[in-house]
Amino acid sequence: NACHCDVNLASKVTVLCHESGRPVNWRETSDLNWCSARHFLLSHMPSFDLHFLPGAVSVEGSSMLDDNIAFALMAWNASKLRPRPPAKLAFAYLLPYATQHEARSNWRPLFFAKYFALAAELGTSRSIVDALVGNGVQLMNWTNFRWHDFGGKATGNVYELGPFAPGSSPPVVAPADVLSYGYSSCTGWAKFLTSALKAVGVPAREVGTPCWNTGDFAGLARDNPNVSACWQGGVRGQIAGGKYLNNHNWVEYWDTEDGTW
Repeated sequence: NACHCDVNLASKVTVLCHESGRPVNWRETSDLNWCSARHFLLSHMPSFDLHFLPGAVSVEGSSMLDDNIAFALMAWNASKLRPRPPAKLAFAYLLPYATQHEARSNWRPLFFAKYFALAAELGTSRSIVDALVGNGVQLMNWTNFRWHDFGGKATGNVYELGPFAPGSSPPVVAPADVLSYGYSSCTGWAKFLTSALKAVGVPAREVGTPCWNTGDFAGLARDNPNVSACWQGGVRGQIAGGKYLNNHNWVEYWDTEDGTW
């Protein structure tokens, strides 16, 4: 209740936040807190999200924005990562609820509940990545991650995510989409792992290339017209898809030991 933000939806969106009567600007804060997180998200979110987001499910908020902030702060404050990632990185690469124009879904409370216990006692981001993707990529064993007081004992309650399915994902996909379908290409798995890392307090981002620098697409665009065609997904008005869908996505995370991506 101490944090209040006013959003002006004019041609240039402006956001003014105050906490207990004092102005709050995320650029001037040294750490994440409720009001600075709210100021950052409201200042950077697309205008259509300012008009509507799905409802909150776990805190008394007006939308999933409040859930997102609450669970991001829980992971950030409970994390044992040392040294702590820089706050400015956390604003940009841990706090956001989306990275592209994927469908908005309130994924963070569920991902936090599923995966945080795995990362809670780990002190490096590298060890958290190893915990999630090691042991047979155990984060895919969705039903194996339960709340500590879960009473269900049904041996048939199994939902294994996977397999890796090249070409099965659209260019933009949400983490909940991967969970619903149970499989994805590199695009979906990059989104899923990035979301899982953010949910447990590790700054992470999806990266990729629209075209591998190999074969028909080797070299620079100025020397090889196939490179530009690959970036566009095919030759406009002629060939589309097929070999021109030569993209790849992967995950970068903040390495707390080396202090770099």
